[in-house]
Amino acid sequence: MTSTMKSPSHQTVFLRYRWDVLVLILLLPLIAINFNGFHDAGDDFAQYLLQAKWLTGNQQAWYPDHTGNYSPGIKGWLFSVLLIPATWCSHPTDILVSKFMVTVFLLLTGWVFFRILYNFLPALAAIGCTLFLVYNPMMLDLKNQILPDIPMMATFLLAFYLLFFQKSTTIVLTISIVVIWLSTGLKTPGLLLLVPVIGWAATTTFPGRFKFLFASLAGMLLILVIEFILGKASNGPVWYLQQTVDAINPDILLMNVTTYFQSLQLIPQLELPMWINKAIWILLCIGWLMGVVWSFFPETGSHRNLKSKYFERFILLFQLCLILMLLVYPYKGDPVRMLLPIFPFFLITTFKGFTASLERLNFPNQKTIVVLAGMLLPVLMIPSMLKLQTKNLEARKAATANLNMAQFLKSATEPNERLKSNKPWAVQYYTKRITMPLSDSQVFDWIVILRSDHSKDPGNISNNRIVYQNDFWMVYNAKP
Repeated sequence: MTSTMKSPSHQTVFLRYRWDVLVLILLLPLIAINFNGFHDAGDDFAQYLLQAKWLTGNQQAWYPDHTGNYSPGIKGWLFSVLLIPATWCSHPTDILVSKFMVTVFLLLTGWVFFRILYNFLPALAAIGCTLFLVYNPMMLDLKNQILPDIPMMATFLLAFYLLFFQKSTTIVLTISIVVIWLSTGLKTPGLLLLVPVIGWAATTTFPGRFKFLFASLAGMLLILVIEFILGKASNGPVWYLQQTVDAINPDILLMNVTTYFQSLQLIPQLELPMWINKAIWILLCIGWLMGVVWSFFPETGSHRNLKSKYFERFILLFQLCLILMLLVYPYKGDPVRMLLPIFPFFLITTFKGFTASLERLNFPNQKTIVVLAGMLLPVLMIPSMLKLQTKNLEARKAATANLNMAQFLKSATEPNERLKSNKPWAVQYYTKRITMPLSDSQVFDWIVILRSDHSKDPGNISNNRIVYQNDFWMVYNAKP
């Protein structure tokens, strides 16, 4: 009797979450795809890991004399807090643990993206669109890096999902507050979650909305204060503010518009003929414009959404605010990376635009068309997936060069000697020697240059004697 009574309940739960289970199964391969203990000679991953070590009390990991954009003090510190468990391991396990954390956030991004799309797309179409997002070559490259962009993407989506697609309960709002605080601590653009926070508070009658609003805003302000305190020794936050102020002029703004528009076109680039990539880009833009129009008629295509009209309008405002922030954001080393956190929102608006247009036009067999189109999208990823092995071989080559350079410097220098490099934090991570940027005015005996940037380096470095070199690095002895 007991078994008979429980069975319908179990069946109901299974039927309700069957698509979520399928999505998670399809996302699990991300843990193994493009996952290795290698890393390139970029500075960012080393900055975050060294800052994580500094947060645990290792003062050698963060030398206070580092200034400007070379200091971990200007980085969002909560990402480094998340990386602290990785610092308990030695290389390359620390790299693997860090990449695993980033991959988990990508899994979360994919699941939340699906949950949002499922409100206006058939399940199979929503799954196909989700796979198009997470298995995109740019996303797979980024998940193999130790950077906060994918975690920020996850917190952005999760905040919107909790506020606009879940019932406003104390538990849901508490989780939302934690997510908002985390996003603010990851990177400066996390402050843009003010848009959904204020938007939700202004469009709900939930009794605790003012408490939620106060807790969210107070927490974001507190995190900013902590970042200023942590970055005080390097003057990092002040440096960023000054760079932002300097960027507000017509010439730089126009240059940034061009840079980010060109970069946005690179995100969906697949291993396909160029005309197909261009066609995909044009279709995405057309769909996005239609999504902007239909966002003012939100009931179209939404069969489960509790607050469709507010969600669709606020993600448009959110996209606009982030683009405006990027136009004066001082970092331009990798503009594609800066755009990725809003890429899911761009796709949501795009997919909404196509489906709403089919409904408004009363197109025959529209559901079948949407499902087939959604299932076609992940098929386009296959040629890119076949290229991953080649990328892994290149990554292994770079990692070997890094370790060989570090082994030479460990044997040629004393632990208390300081080096100078155009990639100071990467060199410091691998060699465990204090490394200053090339712009530093102090005199050093050892200079380490990344070969690809050699022609850009200031000074008369080539006048010094080369004592070591490989395919990626050149080491100079500057002793008289």
